[in-house]
Amino acid sequence: MRKFNFLKDSFIKKHKCIDNSEYLDKYINFLIDYKISESVEYVERHHILPRSTFPEFENESWNIIELDYDNHRLAHLWLFKS
Repeated sequence: MRKFNFLKDSFIKKHKCIDNSEYLDKYINFLIDYKISESVEYVERHHILPRSTFPEFENESWNIIELDYDNHRLAHLWLFKS
């Protein structure tokens, strides 16, 4: 259930103000479309809606995605910039 509008609306409701919607859109779209390569040996679990802000979704399978290290860093950068 990784739906763009649900995720974006959730961020907006919690934060009231988004500094940069382009980065938020980029972050959400990237994670919705992300497919990890089968050749990746090391993965990190990432909560699309962060646990610190959205504890109610901490254990929801749709909110957790496995990313390779570089893409995990990139996701956090885009989230920060948004």
